Amino acid sequence: MKRKDETKTDRGNGDEENPLAKEIEERKKRKKAKPYVYICGTMWHETRQEMLQLLKSLFRLDFHRSKYKIAEKVFKVDVDYFEHEIHIIFDDAFETDKISGQRLPNEWVKQLVECMEEASTSVARGHLTWDSKPTKTTTPYGGRLNWTMPGGTEMTIHLKDKDKIRHKKRWSQIMYMYYLLGYKMMGVNLEDSFFAKETIKRCHYRRIASILNQLPKYNVDKAHNSFILALDGDVDFKPEAVQKLIDKMKKNRKVGAVCGRIRPVGSGPIVWYQQFEYAVGHWLQKTSEHVFGCVLCCPGAFSLFRATALMDDNVMRMYTNPPSEARHFIQYEQGEDRWLCTLMLQQGWQIDYAASADAFTFAPQTFEEFFVQRRRWAPSTLANIIDLLSSWRVTTKVNDNISTLFIIYQFIILSSSLLGIGTVTLLITGSFNAVLKITMFDSYVVAVTPVVLYAIICIKCSNDKQIVAARLLSAVYTLVMVIVTVGLFVNLATEKSHSPNFIFVVEIPFIFVFAGFAHPKELMCLVHGLLYYLMVPSTFITLTVYYICNIHIVSWGTREKKTEDDIIAETESGNSTNSATPPILIKCLQNLGVLALVKERTGLIKQLLGTRVDQKSDDNKTKSSILPPIGATLVPRTERRRPAVRKDPDAWQSKEYFGLKGKENIKKEETDFWNEILDKYLIPIVEDKQKKKKIQKELKSLRNNVAFGFL
Repeated sequence: MKRKDETKTDRGNGDEENPLAKEIEERKKRKKAKPYVYICGTMWHETRQEMLQLLKSLFRLDFHRSKYKIAEKVFKVDVDYFEHEIHIIFDDAFETDKISGQRLPNEWVKQLVECMEEASTSVARGHLTWDSKPTKTTTPYGGRLNWTMPGGTEMTIHLKDKDKIRHKKRWSQIMYMYYLLGYKMMGVNLEDSFFAKETIKRCHYRRIASILNQLPKYNVDKAHNSFILALDGDVDFKPEAVQKLIDKMKKNRKVGAVCGRIRPVGSGPIVWYQQFEYAVGHWLQKTSEHVFGCVLCCPGAFSLFRATALMDDNVMRMYTNPPSEARHFIQYEQGEDRWLCTLMLQQGWQIDYAASADAFTFAPQTFEEFFVQRRRWAPSTLANIIDLLSSWRVTTKVNDNISTLFIIYQFIILSSSLLGIGTVTLLITGSFNAVLKITMFDSYVVAVTPVVLYAIICIKCSNDKQIVAARLLSAVYTLVMVIVTVGLFVNLATEKSHSPNFIFVVEIPFIFVFAGFAHPKELMCLVHGLLYYLMVPSTFITLTVYYICNIHIVSWGTREKKTEDDIIAETESGNSTNSATPPILIKCLQNLGVLALVKERTGLIKQLLGTRVDQKSDDNKTKSSILPPIGATLVPRTERRRPAVRKDPDAWQSKEYFGLKGKENIKKEETDFWNEILDKYLIPIVEDKQKKKKIQKELKSLRNNVAFGFL
């Protein structure tokens, strides 16, 4: 209601123009400029179906671009579309070959290359005559595959070797942000500007914002009109959805990021639960944040970021910081997309939500995958909200879209989340009292006992046992919810409209139903709301206890399949601690015949590795000796593992599934860029055992403090 009508001019003394008129003219000019989008996806261990889903979306974009370029050329008119190029960052793409000892692409890279032709044919609905084999380039971080898609779009897949560059998703994002914004846009696109070249030579890549402030206005405008579309490796979307994100950006230059509507896909009750959860989260929470202030998180699955927002001082600089304290591992690594948005909000950028920009992504389908995923998300969400609340004075001053009332609103949401486990426990207590006719204290003891027992299990037992216990408790709580429902209706007859029971039974379902009818295309999500209702104790109690007690575990948890290198490392560590194996365990393994099998396999491995085994026979006894002769020099285990092999950086290009297409040599300027970035930000972290123990101790201490706080 406070917005002015920008179409009118306000003349004070008859000769003073409205200052908004100039802004309107600039907006019209900006609308004519075609946006440039760097489409960046991150991959790791996706399945074939997930890879195909992403590739089909990318080929749809390519055909969309081709169609509009033809229309523009034929009809001689300006068509509203966007130019783009595609980059996929493939994490941990190499493994050591057991025979040659060379670093070669793993099975997931082969799977991705094989999916190219199938994806293009599926989108084109017929056979396409295009070269589906890539051009290969060896790079300082591993390798690179380049395709020219049927519609002319350039697609590059960056293969990361974790022996050369830091792995995991956040470092992949830092890698492509510095490459695309720091090298391609700032370095290559500004070659015609001597001032820009000299600036880049003088300034450190880390100070991109400083360079930006010294560039000509034309280049700054170009950066404002350039965007990065962040994608997950399994997302499905249409070109229209990307255009809707861009439209949000074009309306307001203060918008630093825009997220779309994420829809989980899959089958099974766990996915049905998430479909309702995501629907309610977008219907109510995202829209509330969008209207009252700013969206707090743009998910990495499908979000658009403005180049200048990422370049802003204290955004990329902070985002490149490695974790040094226990809380950093939770805030930085467990939910990197939310942390990036927190940094942007604290720098004054606005984050919006485009409800009509739909994207589909595969959701966890098993109970364990769902719990492990939320074990990462929940602590990260709490950490970032607390970080935002702690800096509220500065944030409200620099960010025009975040007010003190919005901060209070977020504080209430945080408090409600912290009290959620106690609220639901008391709800169950009241129902036991009403239905089972036992005293309130006894009802409370019955309701709290499972929570305490499960907390002990989570602290003392392995993750597998925790998940089994959570499944059992969830099944029991489903039956408890039937009792709760009966108790609610029993109490409802005697209570007033402002009582908690009345609010829970009548008012909250009314909000969900109203929101569902306001979104007719998603009305079926309300059916899944019944399952959501039955799982309220499981998610508000069991899941909360699970992630609180496991907050010290900072591994990714999902899609973690061991590679050959991981198996070799585990085997070596196992051999080094073989003498500490408990006798009872050895006896059990002997009874199962496992040790005999292990010895047989070990003998074969030793023969393959060239270990000298001296056979000595003495009557009925056969003895094996792997000891060297007296006086011989003992060779360390790490040196005996595999014969020394000269590493050929181009060996990976010989894989037959890459085809016979020639290779390209990387430019010297780009090699220098990668060497600088790798040395300063992305060099693989060498594990320090003492520091690792210290961090683990700090994480456990943090876990204890958080658990005590919830208690």
